[in-house]
Parts: sequence; C-alpha cells; structure tokens
Amino acid sequence: GSPASGDPRILILGPGASSIAAHLQGLLTADPDFTEPTVVGQKTATGTWPIGGNTLMSFYYHPARRSERLASLSEPWSHVVFLEGSAGMVGSHPELHFEGVRVLAAMAQAVCAEPIVLMPWWDFSPWEDSRPTIGEFTYRIANGTGAKVAPAGFAWDNAKAPAELDATTPGRYLAAATLYSTLTGRRAPQDDGVPWISGKLATQLATIAHNTVLAEADKVQYRGAFRGTVSVQLRSLPADTDQLWFMDAGTSSEKIWSDRMHEIAPQVG
Repeated sequence: GSPASGDPRILILGPGASSIAAHLQGLLTADPDFTEPTVVGQKTATGTWPIGGNTLMSFYYHPARRSERLASLSEPWSHVVFLEGSAGMVGSHPELHFEGVRVLAAMAQAVCAEPIVLMPWWDFSPWEDSRPTIGEFTYRIANGTGAKVAPAGFAWDNAKAPAELDATTPGRYLAAATLYSTLTGRRAPQDDGVPWISGKLATQLATIAHNTVLAEADKVQYRGAFRGTVSVQLRSLPADTDQLWFMDAGTSSEKIWSDRMHEIAPQVG
C-alpha cells in the first residue's frame, strides 16, 4: 500500500535520476492519496574512469567532494532509490554493485528511509547461459542489504514484447511507473503533463510496470548461496622501496583501500 504515514519523500541516486524523479513526481502528484509528495534525483557520476566513475560504489567512496555528494543522504527521506549505471555493470561486477548498495543503504536506513534497488534496463538482456541473471543479482543484492526491488529491467523486457513497443520505449518513464507500483501496489495514474509520451503509451507502460511488479513479487528469484570469485593480484616490490602503491589515485576504491592499509601496515612491520 501507500507509505505508512505522510507523503513520500524520495531520493533517487543514479544516471538519469532527475528525469526519473520528474516522472515519478508527476505520477505521485496525480494520485489523490498524496498531498505534497517530493521526489529528488541526484546523479552518481564522479568524473573518474568511464565505468567505475558512474557506479554507486564510486559515488560513495571516491574521495573528491565526497562529503558534499553524500550530504543529501542525511535528509529525512521516506525512500532512497539506487540505480546502477547499466545491467552490464551489475552482471559483470556484482560484488562492486553489492558494496555500493550496501554502504548507501546503510546511510538511508540510518535516517529511517527504506532503500529500493531499481533494476537497470539499459542493455538489459536476460542471457541463457550458466551465469546468474541480472534479475538474480538484483534480488540477491537487495535481500542482502535489507532493500526492496523495483524490477524495471523485467518491465522493460516485457514492454518490448507488444508490437507497439520497441527499443524507443521511454525507459525512464517506465522506471518511474515501476517505482510507483512498487511503492503503492497500484497501477500508475495518468499524468497529463508528460512530454513526448502519448496517453495511450503511458497507460500501456503503467499497466506493464504494474503487472510486472505483481508477477515478480510471487516468484522465487534464486536458490542457494552465491558462489563468486573475487581476484586480488599482488606484485613484488623493489627491495629498496618502503612505499606500497596499490592502484592509481582517483579511483572509487582509493579511500577504503588506503584506510585499511594504513591500519594493517603498522601491524606487519
């Protein structure tokens, strides 16, 4: 049902977050159950290397302007939504995606906000080989961090099936409609203020999103423990150096690695 008390105050973190937030704001405003809903979007790009610089993990750990970036998470939100840059990132680096969701979800929960993992739909393609699917990774990570899933990737896959819908389907509107149904359990209402989307298409997308949320809620998304491999490669140091260089400066992992190594190094001499 609707949020337990008061109007929702929602923060969305991820690429395209402002656009998704604007769509969700319109849907919630069109719902007579809400008086003054608030939805804010914040991008996660940190300006570092192309893949790592637009991830949730980089958003949390990258040292440059970190306090400024994370300040929004201390506000009194009812929900905080996390969107990774692409489905490919989730499928190729699930451990990094998990770490990003884990630390950010903890910040959200500290202000009594409910964390929601928004399943990515960019480059979403449920493969058929032995790898865990994007859906499985998303649900494992959400369950492991105390978050809820908004299955926008599944909704996107379902939206491409009807003849009227194809790759040009407005993904961010579909994501907003999926979030709306995840939050309320209802189909998103008609928002007449949506540019470039006809009323017919908006209704189609809202229906698909709602049906997807209901269908996925009853499914068993995975079984058993996750078996993954995290590889750490070490290189030998010259005998005449007393410095350890573990990676290039400016990466998402720099701060956490630096902090831990400064704790460990004095203990090992």
